[in-house]
Amino acid sequence: MAVTILVPFLFKLAGAVALWIVGTWLIRLALNDWPGYESFRLGQQKGFLDPTQLDLRLQNFSDQSAQVQAYLDGRADELGITSVDAVQICARRPDRCP
Repeated sequence: MAVTILVPFLFKLAGAVALWIVGTWLIRLALNDWPGYESFRLGQQKGFLDPTQLDLRLQNFSDQSAQVQAYLDGRADELGITSVDAVQICARRPDRCP
């Protein structure tokens, strides 16, 4: 099983790169159908995230290459990927390196 990391979700939550819109953090999170990411969907459905403080917009992709491309194109702020994918992103686009 591949080690999965969230790129760099925690840093952006801390204010490193996230967008500030009307007092709310806006984060576009690109995910694929891997079951490990279900906690994000479930947390949003159950209302565990305070929408007045965090506007988490989940973007679902059927394949990982489309998910990575959305991140590289700037259509997603964060993404759930494997460490191998993170290394490949750094090789292709150092400016978007996690």
